[in-house]
Amino acid sequence: AARQAAADFTTRLEALRKRYFNRPPVPLFYQVWEKPLMTINDGQIISDVIRLCGGKNIFGDAKLLVPSVDIEAVLNANPEAIVTSGAGPAEENGLHIWRKLPSLLATSRDNFIVIDSASIARNSPRILEGAALLCAELDKVRAKRKP
Repeated sequence: AARQAAADFTTRLEALRKRYFNRPPVPLFYQVWEKPLMTINDGQIISDVIRLCGGKNIFGDAKLLVPSVDIEAVLNANPEAIVTSGAGPAEENGLHIWRKLPSLLATSRDNFIVIDSASIARNSPRILEGAALLCAELDKVRAKRKP
């Protein structure tokens, strides 16, 4: 049963990789927490999901696994999307702070993504469910680009 589950996981992972990995990159900010404002670097498993979907973590090169950042750093990077995990609407997950900043690309295009934390923020087989959701959401972000 374990071998079959591992094989199924690998098959699903490879299908996602084949479908999304080479899509045009989407620079994004992954918000872990609002106060203090925290994110992740590329060493975190969520960044693996971001890369799988063709996303680019704007703080991927940070030295700490979960660094604190400031609003100005996010504004300077001007991400195309802002992603977080949680259980409710975007406003309940700390994304309201970005709606006040219309010059931010993510805000001007309404590219706010909330993925259920149980499916993306935990090291379990369910992470592929979160990956599939994030990949589909990043495709919606790409669709909003002007040709």
